[in-house]
Amino acid sequence: AARRAGAGARPGPRARVRARGGEPGVAAVSRTCAETFGCNQETGQGAPLSELVEPSPEMDHRSLRTDWATDGRAAEREVTYRTVEGPNRFIFRSVPTTTEGGNEQFCLFIDISAQQQRQETLDSLVRTADRLLDMSETMAVCQGTIDAAASVLGFERAGVFLYERDREGLTLAAANGHDCFDESTVFGTGTVVWEAYQSGELRRLPDTSAVDSPLAGESALLLPLGTHGAFVTCAAGTDGFNDTALYYGRLLTTLVQNALDRVRRDRSLREIHRTTRA
Repeated sequence: AARRAGAGARPGPRARVRARGGEPGVAAVSRTCAETFGCNQETGQGAPLSELVEPSPEMDHRSLRTDWATDGRAAEREVTYRTVEGPNRFIFRSVPTTTEGGNEQFCLFIDISAQQQRQETLDSLVRTADRLLDMSETMAVCQGTIDAAASVLGFERAGVFLYERDREGLTLAAANGHDCFDESTVFGTGTVVWEAYQSGELRRLPDTSAVDSPLAGESALLLPLGTHGAFVTCAAGTDGFNDTALYYGRLLTTLVQNALDRVRRDRSLREIHRTTRA
């Protein structure tokens, strides 16, 4: 894995564990292991394993014996342990080895929390797509978009703006929070949101003070919704949206555009049907 990631990749937490009186004890830990689990690299040696790591709430300390000291057998499993950053999910690998001090287990942790979180987010967006595609009204799709933006992606300052011909601009259709966007706000010609809508290209604004638009935050992400309008989300600080937020935002708005296309198509078919009957 380190070779695939490149020469600068940082190795995962490592430790050597030796059974002492029926309980796994720490023979040695790597610096990464000490930093990950919040222990002292020097004083950690010789301590019971239960003093080095703390299982997540759904586990107990008895599981440490099962996870770490595998009676001289190689093992691989998924585990969850508390780290200095909170509970993390790992692929745990244990291999028996012999040292001057006796038989030990060499243990390696591969952090898969980010991978797991990514998969959970993608699964949530798939469920969101199913719900949006079942909606038959434009405003329902817009509100469903805002709900998903907050609950799935954590975009707590967001609004869906739709094109309104009579006002020659983008008007607010749905937003989360009452102080996020003013209902009277219209993004018309000359505004950065209108430019993103017209060009069909997303815009990431690390500092909204550099543009002349009424945006509810110090940074913003502007994502076009095809011919329908634009999705706008803001953050309290500058540089509030990284590449991951950009990726998920783009994916969400692609799903929303498909749902809005479907509503428009169904509405057109109903109108054709009524005209044909008349």
